Amino acid sequence: SAMFPNNALTFRTDNIDEYSDGPLMDSVAAISELPVINRDDPVKYWSGADNPTHYFTTQDFFDPNKTTAGFVGRLSAPGFQPDTYNRYTFYRMLAQLGTDTAPQFEDKININYRNVTNGLVVSGMETNLIAWTPLEFFTNSAARMFAKLNLRDMNNNLVTVTNIPIWTTNQANYYTPAVHRILQLAANIFEAQTNTLYPCIYRPLFSTLGSPVTNVFISGYELVNGADNLPTPPLFVSQAPVDVNDLAVRNAIAQSPAQSQRNIYGAPWVIGGKKGFPNLNQIALQNVSQMSRKLLVYRPLTRNGWADYHAKQMFVLGVSNSVAVEIWNSYNKDYPRSLYVQADCNVTVELTNNVGYSKLATYNLGGPVLGATNLPAFALRASGLQPPVTTSATKQPNRPSFVLPLQTNLVILQDSVQIGNQMLVADDTSTAQWNSLPWDNLTNAHWGLNITNHIRCYVMDGGPGGRVVDYVQLNRMDTVRDLIKEALDKDNKSPVDVWTETLITSGSYWASVATPFSQGVIQQFQISMNKLLTGAGDWSNNGLAAGTKDSSIDYFTGFMLNLTISSNTTQVPFTPTAKFLQRTKWQANDPLVHYLPEDLAYFAGGTNYEIVRPPNNIVTLAKVNSSLSRLNERFAPWGGHGPKTAWDIASSDADPHMFDTAMKDPTIMVSDNWNFPTNKFPSVGWLGRVHRGTPWQTVYMKAGDILATDPTAWQKWSGSANLFMATNIAPFQDRQLFEIFTTSLSDNASRGQLSINQTNLAAWSAVLSGVLVLTNDSTSSAIYPDIISPAGIYDAALPLYQQPKLVQIVAGINNARTNFPSQTFANLGDFLATPELTDVSPYLITNNLAQIDAGGISDEVMERIPQQIMSLVTISHSPRFVVYSYGQTLRPANNSIVTFGVFNGLCTNYQVTAETATRAVIRVDGAPKKPRVVVEQYNVLPTD
Repeated sequence: SAMFPNNALTFRTDNIDEYSDGPLMDSVAAISELPVINRDDPVKYWSGADNPTHYFTTQDFFDPNKTTAGFVGRLSAPGFQPDTYNRYTFYRMLAQLGTDTAPQFEDKININYRNVTNGLVVSGMETNLIAWTPLEFFTNSAARMFAKLNLRDMNNNLVTVTNIPIWTTNQANYYTPAVHRILQLAANIFEAQTNTLYPCIYRPLFSTLGSPVTNVFISGYELVNGADNLPTPPLFVSQAPVDVNDLAVRNAIAQSPAQSQRNIYGAPWVIGGKKGFPNLNQIALQNVSQMSRKLLVYRPLTRNGWADYHAKQMFVLGVSNSVAVEIWNSYNKDYPRSLYVQADCNVTVELTNNVGYSKLATYNLGGPVLGATNLPAFALRASGLQPPVTTSATKQPNRPSFVLPLQTNLVILQDSVQIGNQMLVADDTSTAQWNSLPWDNLTNAHWGLNITNHIRCYVMDGGPGGRVVDYVQLNRMDTVRDLIKEALDKDNKSPVDVWTETLITSGSYWASVATPFSQGVIQQFQISMNKLLTGAGDWSNNGLAAGTKDSSIDYFTGFMLNLTISSNTTQVPFTPTAKFLQRTKWQANDPLVHYLPEDLAYFAGGTNYEIVRPPNNIVTLAKVNSSLSRLNERFAPWGGHGPKTAWDIASSDADPHMFDTAMKDPTIMVSDNWNFPTNKFPSVGWLGRVHRGTPWQTVYMKAGDILATDPTAWQKWSGSANLFMATNIAPFQDRQLFEIFTTSLSDNASRGQLSINQTNLAAWSAVLSGVLVLTNDSTSSAIYPDIISPAGIYDAALPLYQQPKLVQIVAGINNARTNFPSQTFANLGDFLATPELTDVSPYLITNNLAQIDAGGISDEVMERIPQQIMSLVTISHSPRFVVYSYGQTLRPANNSIVTFGVFNGLCTNYQVTAETATRAVIRVDGAPKKPRVVVEQYNVLPTD
């Protein structure tokens, strides 16, 4: 109570064993998760209180009032022995130890209790045990992480919670996956401290610079919902999202320092990661085009030559677009409460060609009438997606675990004829459209189709007016199509010249190389006269009735070659038709990661879209449905994608990274497997249990680096086609978190921490010995507790793997340090690059890691050692050295001078006449670029 006079009773309710007198944590469960929670009694003495006994000099070790008489005797005894090893025992001990100093100031954010005012850490404020408010923790911790990542905007200003440009005059958008991951992680860390039902939600605030506006940026955040069970205020969802590319929208946003409350596409709400809620799973887009070219030929009844022939062409084009939004309950439990789901889609379509036609139109789909779904309690069923005991290639979730609030088709352009720069609805019964077309204008128009999709979707627990549990407002979900290029790529049939029986390598119905006739027009004539062969399917696909191909060819050949015929006009029988469907899949891999297009980008074959042929004679498809209500192709937790690999490593198309601990957490096969913290953090090492904001992975404390082994795989995994951005969200970046956060209840916790640059075994033994770890064996996947034992007496000549496990760990730390500049760890988290702490811990047998149960090694088991010791180690960015010096004054002993021979005058023995010892504390500032040595303390040690 004396240490924490304002709030000591918090000890009883924070679910942390501050008194270290509770049960041992011999499993992956936290103390707070055990059936009986030990209630700390603040009336009792607390081991973290000020220590009345400090060791300020090495001579204090000989003071029985500070140690014990027995310890002093054992320490002194070796010094009286004649051999060198014993006489220098004390000095070897000094290499392992330091002496007490004033506690160092830690400029770190306390995860559990507020210690920041106006963005600055206030030393000792954490001892008030004041709980953080959600917004305070979110903004302050995110700001610190931004500063550590050091992302800069176009003006070289730090990108942070008060400066995230989302629009500039050069169309730059700095809201990247790296930016969102920091915000998401800040929200997730706070969420891990709570045990409320619903997650906290934060919405960005916006400001502008310049007149006219040159910069729109996120200038702060506001709290939508806190750590409570209250409904979401209606104003937040009633505001329809807007597009910041719209000038009117930009002009309506307040000039800095004022702020505007808006929902803006591409600027996500940040929702804390919490288990159990349905979420956006997929956005499926498809647009279908059918483009046909008909030819009408004229010749006089009596042919005098080829100059008498004339032709006109009719382009017929039809385009439709489909949108579907899918929500999924990825958990194996029917959702117990009612739900309201709404999806809106704002579609902008631009259809153009190179002869002047242009159509620009905007459509609003979905909304509260056509895009809303109300589900009663338990209607959204469990996924049923449990890891199978045996492999099953047909494993799929329950279809009732999906809901489609929006699934609609939009006809952009019904079948229309191009006449000049106009498109008129096609009328096959009228000759008026043919008569409107010019003769001999036989070159292809170049068609382009651009579709911009803005999509909002939110899920509300409790029905309309309830609590938002998921909210997305996505932009940059665009499709761009070059219809002629698609036709050239897909319709290149390489037809055969029937006279030479050789392939026409440049052949395509849509080629437009030659003038005045396009090459494709020439081939259309040749096919219709049977001079080039093409498949019967192409004839039927292009509108000719079955059984009429040969008679049509005969008639048209006669029309073209005979001198006298009964008609002077006829239509060319072969009509090339390009029917293509572009499917674009925006799919979540991990259901908790779905707030940016990059989170949903499925790069199968290097892209997230495909162009395919729809079934014969289909111009427009009603609704997109090819990938809905089934497991996403991108869904790939531990063990890979269920139906694709069936959790079967023998599958021919198995994911090579399906068991890669550098990309995903072991044993997390479905959403139910997450085991997030729900109370205060016992130590800073518990950050390793918080979802980090990339698929299927918590904060990364392991040694492996996926960028060093397969950077392309990480880019696809993270959805970022940009390697720089992918690097900024790579797992090893999490090591920087330990420079930012602490869980120390007072500055006493910084006394006695071990420097990670310490190289000596005994010093590391003081930290590691007695740590309760988890281990397994080679015969089963059972995990059981073990204790790291001191090294004891061992044979250093043996191979390292035969030496004590603690020796192996310390050797690994020292070896990992050699891979850093100057062979020195520069940041506290750098020592996590030691494989022996996690990936190849001597306490873990990883022979069976590459299987579903990972040999019993979960992420919590693999990261157990750093989780336990992260609060016990330190690093100083101004390195300190304690230097002990020992000097003697000598004189020749009696009868020690040689008085004859070649060694005349040589002294063979000395007598000690005086001794002195000093202790100096030296700090090195400005290292490594401009090092400056500062002597903090210098003492001549007393004679005792």
